[in-house]
Amino acid sequence: MMFETHPFRLPLKPATEVLMVIGLSVSLLLAFVAARMEIEPFWLLFAALAVLVLPLLLQKFPILLMVALVYVGTFKTHAAAGVSLRDPTLLTAALLYAAVIMRVLVAGVGAGGYTLRELFAGQSAGVISACLLVLVIAISSVYSPAVDVGREKVLKLLIFDLPLFLAPFVLLRTSKDVRHVLLLSMLGSLLLAIHTMNRALHPTTEILLGQQDPTQISEGLLTGAAALMALYYPFRTKRLFHTGLIALIIVFTSGVIVSVSRSAILSYFLVTSCSLIFLWRRLLQQSRKRVLLAVAALIVTVPVAFGFLWNLPAMHSKFATKAAELSTAIKGIPLPGTADQRYSFSTSAMNAFLAKPLLGWGAGGWSTLWHYSDERVVTYPHNFVLEIAAEQGLLGLSVLALLFLAAMRAGIIVLRDQHIRAIFILPVVALVALGNAVTGQVDDRCMWFFFGTLFALARMTRIGDSSTHFRHSAY
Repeated sequence: MMFETHPFRLPLKPATEVLMVIGLSVSLLLAFVAARMEIEPFWLLFAALAVLVLPLLLQKFPILLMVALVYVGTFKTHAAAGVSLRDPTLLTAALLYAAVIMRVLVAGVGAGGYTLRELFAGQSAGVISACLLVLVIAISSVYSPAVDVGREKVLKLLIFDLPLFLAPFVLLRTSKDVRHVLLLSMLGSLLLAIHTMNRALHPTTEILLGQQDPTQISEGLLTGAAALMALYYPFRTKRLFHTGLIALIIVFTSGVIVSVSRSAILSYFLVTSCSLIFLWRRLLQQSRKRVLLAVAALIVTVPVAFGFLWNLPAMHSKFATKAAELSTAIKGIPLPGTADQRYSFSTSAMNAFLAKPLLGWGAGGWSTLWHYSDERVVTYPHNFVLEIAAEQGLLGLSVLALLFLAAMRAGIIVLRDQHIRAIFILPVVALVALGNAVTGQVDDRCMWFFFGTLFALARMTRIGDSSTHFRHSAY
């Protein structure tokens, strides 16, 4: 892939001086407020330090904020109650907005080495279709019978998902940026895998009593995505590093299995198998060796991991139940348990679509149409395609089809790149799309982020092929 050799840089001295002056002014203001309101000095020092460090964070580490927004929700122990700056998700999103706005403003005045037009060069169809999809969902909340559910869904799309889709266009400019996204994503997934394994080895009382479900769908998809990154990214480093990558792939795969999510496990192994068939000829010789060694290691690791987890008290019953459900489904017997529930979700969503095929029931409307034996209020049918069909009808499905077509076009651009630098994003996008088509929802942050990354990498590839301004640089 052809990327520019010089990284994006703000005009350091003027920007830093201005930001530091602002930070000092805010610190003095905090000191005045603390003196008048008798606030503890510790919080004053913490706030002053945060204000002084904030300019450096926004200027130097915006990619860290972008990746953090994808992962922060999986590490939270409790969901946020309302809008609060104490919520790490909302705080991370606010910092990311500031970093992106700074980059856009610099591009607007021509100080970043590129123009605003170049941000979306060749990928306007994907950007327009994604924005249209969010717009259609937002408008549909007007006639939804579930106003609160629809409003919450629209807010998530506007505050978290759409910005995560657009952020890669602004922040990914060089090979170094792409590598940082991969390394940070793999680090986040490694922490997730360790956390998931620790949860399985040291279960809570609620899990042992069956009062808490050990299934972790998002964790399974994110660790699976990281495994595919490590498998297909053409790292050009020493042999010891490639050995470490194989070890990481084993850890990530174990994390997928420990998530006890059927959709994540089956999607991961299906995408991995199919990608090996379709992408094998596109891999470099060095990457082929690593892939073969990783596959050989997984052939040994996977049955061992399943056998180990089968004997854990917190996991045995869950594995046994889901294995029985899969076995009966293969035999054509009516699906029991959660599998029957998911089938009920899909049937209800399809019936909702047939009842109002043009515009659907509105954002969140499906939640009023499905009733089951439990007391939960289920807000989505665990299939984002059927969710759009039921709630936005043919209009929403048409826009979604445009987005998929634009994604396929972007995937072809990436696949045809002779340097295959961005080929890793294809199985990753396939994994998150398939996983959310089985048990996900339209406002899934992980899916929006990786779709945006696909379009941004296709833009980088296209500009590199057509302009000498974006030249090749080694990874």
